[in-house]
Amino acid sequence: MADCKGRSMTIKFPCTATLSEVRNSIKKENEAANLTVIQDLGGGEFLIEFANKTHAEFIDSGIDFHEIHLNCNPPHGYYVNVSILGLRAYIDDEKVIEALSEYGEIKSELIRLKYKINHELAGLENGNRLVRMVLGRISIPYSLNIDGRWCRIIHNNQQRVCTNCHALAHSRRKGWFSLEHKHKQKHKKNEPTYLSCAVFTSDALNIRINISTRL
Repeated sequence: MADCKGRSMTIKFPCTATLSEVRNSIKKENEAANLTVIQDLGGGEFLIEFANKTHAEFIDSGIDFHEIHLNCNPPHGYYVNVSILGLRAYIDDEKVIEALSEYGEIKSELIRLKYKINHELAGLENGNRLVRMVLGRISIPYSLNIDGRWCRIIHNNQQRVCTNCHALAHSRRKGWFSLEHKHKQKHKKNEPTYLSCAVFTSDALNIRINISTRL
């Protein structure tokens, strides 16, 4: 099963595309591609399986359908370009890859970005980095601690995720959730109380959570 996934891609075509057009578009990109499966998943989406993984990886940057460029994605996720911003330049790329690997599969070498050609510092690195991934989780948090330094993480379709507990809809600073505080003698009516996540340890008998409360 894992081998079949590695040899497969999903492609979203215009709904008017026929099976023959799907096959011809792929063959146009790589005439040597040996197709074993073209499955219509509905809504213009097709699952393409190749005889070997190399042919699948050949089109991972996408294919052209008439005048339109179509993105190809593995069946278990979607390719995303992940930007690492504000991380100290001296931190090794291996540390970045190690931290990001927790959130999915690294699909390219890590690129150190440089200032644009028309910039006065053209040719020098600007400190930002870029890598291509297939996410294994819904999203990567907006901030990550890599080798002791915090940095900003940006990718397409990113969602708010807690760095500590990996839950959706709140950041590390905001905390787990907000609720209406019922103690009127200490709080104004309907004023929310924020409980923030912190790193915690747990075992079968003990769970210790560091909670800070906004009074």
